[in-house]
Amino acid sequence: MTAACAIGVWMWISIQGEMRLGNTAPIDGQSLLQTLANLPAGAADERAVADALRGLPGVADDVWTDAVGNVVLHRAGSGPKVMLMAHMDEISLLVRDVDDQGLIWLVQAGGFDQRTLVGQEVVVRGRETLPGVIGSVPPHLTSAAQRNESVPLDALFVDVGMPTARTRELVAVGDRVTLRRPVVPLLGSRMAGKGLDDRAGVTAMVLCMEALGTLEVTADVYAVATVQEEVGSPGAVVAATALHPDIAVALDVCHGDIPGVPPHLGLPLGAGPALGLGPHVHPKVFARLRDVATEGGLPFQVEASPGATDTDADPVAIANDGVATGLVSIPLRYMHTATEVLDYADLAAAAGILARFVASIDAMFLEDLACY
Repeated sequence: MTAACAIGVWMWISIQGEMRLGNTAPIDGQSLLQTLANLPAGAADERAVADALRGLPGVADDVWTDAVGNVVLHRAGSGPKVMLMAHMDEISLLVRDVDDQGLIWLVQAGGFDQRTLVGQEVVVRGRETLPGVIGSVPPHLTSAAQRNESVPLDALFVDVGMPTARTRELVAVGDRVTLRRPVVPLLGSRMAGKGLDDRAGVTAMVLCMEALGTLEVTADVYAVATVQEEVGSPGAVVAATALHPDIAVALDVCHGDIPGVPPHLGLPLGAGPALGLGPHVHPKVFARLRDVATEGGLPFQVEASPGATDTDADPVAIANDGVATGLVSIPLRYMHTATEVLDYADLAAAAGILARFVASIDAMFLEDLACY
């Protein structure tokens, strides 16, 4: 598939996953997404993704990591300060006990759909990285009533296939456990796997930052790969407090259309990213995102957020003395499972819209924000 979306005269983003910038080599966005999503990175254990981002060449003028683990990619400018944000962490589990059989018992850090956990492969990040499986009692050994119920989280355990003494030597209470489900391509430009929430947003943010290198940009841009969004967004709060941005945009995922779910609760895949609109979204930031997408011929949808968006946008909008905040979301099916599904074309369009938005920000826009 070779269809592409034009973004000004500077760049093209292909739904095959490449972004070409002038005469530079293309960046394979699909490969980047696969790489990032396949890494284990639960809340407060995002180091693997952080290391990968710090190693990307040509994305920013300066890169640093703050005290809580956020990775900040900075493109210097003389205009308004713009903060982009997408979270590195995925839903994860923590070790709560290793029993006398060497089985590992769990608590969660993030909102798992526990119905989908039985039989999943996992990675236990103890003193060594260990493969394991989430075990369960076979249906032959359960009652009829039990077979019709999902297994509660406190009844799930991980089996790493080791003797008890060795397991206890390598695994301790509090060690992280993440799903092991490599991203795979589906038909067309769709992809499935764990951790697409929100490595999809991180990938779109990186592509946007790379694109800004070819655009006339006056904004002072900080792209923040945040930590711990799945457990309350402390990373975004720290970043907003430290950077004190004038404008912020969160990149995350929203619910895609799913059979059996009312249409108003999910957005179709492949129809473009969702621009959030609601109390936590500044109406002029939304309007500018909408306008640059329309002018560039980039597909988008509108998502109504009647209250909290449950993203990093929420705390940032009320950080410091208030931040004009927007939200761009990539439709995702089967959120918070091991087989999340998205359409890469939506991610590519999100990167394009965001690049056009940032390039449009100047002192006049900032002044207009004050006329709420």
